[in-house]
Amino acid sequence: MSGYKTHLIFYLGILSITSLIIDVEPMLLFSGGLVGALYCILPDADSTGSFLGNKIMKSLIFLFTASITGWVLLAELFYLMLAVFTALILSMQYFARHRGFMHSIPCAFLLCLPPMLIREELLLFALTGYLSHLLLDSIPGLRSKKGFLFL
Repeated sequence: MSGYKTHLIFYLGILSITSLIIDVEPMLLFSGGLVGALYCILPDADSTGSFLGNKIMKSLIFLFTASITGWVLLAELFYLMLAVFTALILSMQYFARHRGFMHSIPCAFLLCLPPMLIREELLLFALTGYLSHLLLDSIPGLRSKKGFLFL
């Protein structure tokens, strides 16, 4: 499996070449580049061994602990609901199979919709990042640590 650095370098290469061909305003290129960079590592969120998956797991564990503490100390139903919701997400991430739904085209289109609510053009950056990840993962030589671009 190629690492997150490889996915970032590959996406930034695509972004650089595209920005030379298509004239994009600098602020859109910057914000879109950041969105695309996030989306190029997003498919690996289902793997607790990945850079992003590890960060998500730690954040969810913290949120679960904080929400249970809030429920115990403040007796607010909101905190209990947040704890249950967080526990569901934690269990989904725990039981999710790597290269499952997160590595599919329907998931790419579904997860790339939210940036469009901020600015329509961000959808293209998000899709480019996400699909660049799927493309890079489809190259057989990169699936192991012996791959030539493994970083």
